[in-house]
Amino acid sequence: MNNTNFTSLILLLITFISCSSPNQSKQQSMLLDVPFETDSTKTYAEPYLMTTATGQTYMSWIEEGENGAELRYAYFDQGKWKSPQSIASGNNWFINWADYPQIASKDGKSMLSFFLQKSGESTYAYDIQFMSSLDGKNWSAPKTLHDDGLQAEHGFVSMLSYDENYLVSWLDGRNSAGQMDQHNHQSGSMAAMTLRAAILSPEGKKLQEWEIDNRTCDCCQTSVALTNNGPVVVYRDRGITEVRDIAISRLINGEWTQPKTIFQDNWQIKGCPVNGPRAASKNNSLAVAWFSAAKGQPEVKVIFSTDGGENFEKPIKINMAPSIGRVDIVMIDESTAYVSWMEKGEIKAKKVHQNGTSEEAITIAKTTEERASGFPQMTIAKEGLLFAWTDTEGKGTRIKSKLLKTH
Repeated sequence: MNNTNFTSLILLLITFISCSSPNQSKQQSMLLDVPFETDSTKTYAEPYLMTTATGQTYMSWIEEGENGAELRYAYFDQGKWKSPQSIASGNNWFINWADYPQIASKDGKSMLSFFLQKSGESTYAYDIQFMSSLDGKNWSAPKTLHDDGLQAEHGFVSMLSYDENYLVSWLDGRNSAGQMDQHNHQSGSMAAMTLRAAILSPEGKKLQEWEIDNRTCDCCQTSVALTNNGPVVVYRDRGITEVRDIAISRLINGEWTQPKTIFQDNWQIKGCPVNGPRAASKNNSLAVAWFSAAKGQPEVKVIFSTDGGENFEKPIKINMAPSIGRVDIVMIDESTAYVSWMEKGEIKAKKVHQNGTSEEAITIAKTTEERASGFPQMTIAKEGLLFAWTDTEGKGTRIKSKLLKTH
């Protein structure tokens, strides 16, 4: 290569770097560590983040020690985690990297939470036990969410505040009771999991329950969102030919609509990918993020709806390199969302717009792709965009969190 060509190449690289990196560098500089205190005798995992309609942000997680497991939560304020409190504890819980407890709240006082408890000797026989609180401090005794009374798999819960009550959705294995020991979830190996939903009062009374879908993917997370038209549930469906694409059902006039695929990836897979969708809403705009590996292409996609999930626009591909999914999404206005996902051992986040444009992805943290690293979480706090995840590097497991200053 002569000097003229070499000089031209250097100038081209300088131009590329100067055009592509300032925005990413600026965003990275606005990413701050948020300390989370731990006890060296315990392990910490399965964080879940949520922000109420009135602006309070919380994180729930599980601590494990010599005496069993404990579900706890803390309040996020002025860049710090404050006032950690216990919700429940036990030594017969089902603790799983993908099926994690959550917390929901109307206003920072009325709250709802749950954990998973073993119901029999079968590995995947466990129940959903939920608790309610009217002051955020005193919690009711646990109650079983479902009433089938069978030793079967029940989990992958999603929930939100709805009117004066709470909407809860979950995967229910009552039709496959007694077939869960191997947990293969292979074609023809067992009766299918079902998708159910219920309305709970702030006091924890079940007011109504439905079966939404009688054949769903077996162990992918569900997601709920609230639009102006009413609540929606988004989940991974399961067709007769083992196509497992993302579907939606909407609660209209007290009845759930016939489930409808939001986009036909036509991902045919004879087993559960353990990779559920996440949905977020702002007024009547809805955004859904999900993972698919149709045709051997591992992709993270986002799709928008402007009419509460009745119709969807074209999907937008998010990842640049092969991804393992584990997505989350929040909406910052009616046409803009932030989506997070895992890619090449990193937690990534990107701002994406309804018109298909997006900003450069930023790296939130390095992580592993082990199951124990779980599903990174994201929520909109008063101070910015808040992230939390399970860190498995070093001895034991810990929870880490960061704040992206967006304003």
